[in-house]
Amino acid sequence: MVYSKEGYNKMPMWQWVVIYLAIGGVVYAAIYYAFYKPKGGYIAPTAYPTVTPPVTKGAPTGVATPVLTSYVVYAKSTGFEPQAITIKTGQTVTWTNQSGTNVFVASSPHPSHTDYLPLNLGIIKNGDSKSLSFPTPGTYKYHNHLNAGQYGSITVQ
Repeated sequence: MVYSKEGYNKMPMWQWVVIYLAIGGVVYAAIYYAFYKPKGGYIAPTAYPTVTPPVTKGAPTGVATPVLTSYVVYAKSTGFEPQAITIKTGQTVTWTNQSGTNVFVASSPHPSHTDYLPLNLGIIKNGDSKSLSFPTPGTYKYHNHLNAGQYGSITVQ
């Protein structure tokens, strides 16, 4: 193939388009894998709210007072409900998606998700749930990575 040495006719336009598309694809893939792909390793167990009935002091034998051991946070189109909860060490929080779209529960801060790695639950499809137990006291902040304006916090005592 002979190319003209004048102007932009050194290579046909379609070859430039192919080159730019290839470079763009590589850059897009690098950005996706560096920032958006969920980091592997932790898979949150799926669990539903449970109540454990221990016997309390002073109660007649055989009468139990239920103690909540699991809490539910609903992901709605307007954000997380409730936005902030307080639980005891070892209790479980279940995120249930009722938003109509996917949500991506991730630890703060956005977009690095580095405050509490087990809280990076990943994508929860509409109608699905994911759970996480909190073994250590502290305050854990999270957000919807797909809509960072939706956020919440869990205080573990």
